Amino acid sequence: MIASESIQEIQGLYASDGASRPWADNEEHNHILLKEYIGLLVSEDILPKPENASGYVVYSPSSNQAFYEHEFARHLDNAISKLPKNSRKLNKPPLFIAADVFGERKLGFVDRILLKLGAQNRRGRFVPGFSRRRFTGKDLRYVKFGKISADAAHIPLLNDTVDVVWDRLGALWHAQDSRIYQTKDGERTMRFYDPGDDLVKRILGEYERVLKPGGCVVVDAYKLSAFLGTPNSTFDMLNIFSIRVNLRELGWDVSNFIGEGNSRLAVLKPIQKS
Repeated sequence: MIASESIQEIQGLYASDGASRPWADNEEHNHILLKEYIGLLVSEDILPKPENASGYVVYSPSSNQAFYEHEFARHLDNAISKLPKNSRKLNKPPLFIAADVFGERKLGFVDRILLKLGAQNRRGRFVPGFSRRRFTGKDLRYVKFGKISADAAHIPLLNDTVDVVWDRLGALWHAQDSRIYQTKDGERTMRFYDPGDDLVKRILGEYERVLKPGGCVVVDAYKLSAFLGTPNSTFDMLNIFSIRVNLRELGWDVSNFIGEGNSRLAVLKPIQKS
């Protein structure tokens, strides 16, 4: 589970407006990226064609405000609405699950057959900058969408239940960032060994566990962008700056990249499930 000191640090960041302000400052940029992401994900069938969307599950382990996740769901919902009327009601509606360490675990929108034994609703914590009312999915007709509080290293879903894990500047980025850097006496410095290194491997293991055969993890792979003050992408944090994590040695195919510039993405697939 997440250490209490880490939770306090994140709460302090949001309370000081350190994380919520960049979101507002870059909202226009987010909308530009959204359009590019949707085009890429649709072209690669990572967002499925509406007629093939029955039972499709997208899980985001670190969704923040859930802007991208909600808009992906809205795009698919709109596409389904354009099908012939008798084809719009799919056997199983597509499901988008937006998770983060903050919020409330309300699992009622998740099909019970997807949930791990013992997964329960629970009251969570909210922090300044997070809204319960934005991106709720209530405007969607054919796609199910919801938010839960969950730890990326302990996903409350059964094995082989997810088609896509969307982790853009999310759990893997934060795990790797905290692994590479340490803060001591107010100074942030590089470190070359961290006993918590295995967190990255545990998160990757959870992603592999919940993915269906043929499923994939999508992470950002832009090159030296100043977007949100984050010059290094998740892929580079894992593949270039990592000291003890090797994606290929851990059994991940890392050969598929889509897009370019700020919208470049890496599509990771566990070799044993390909």
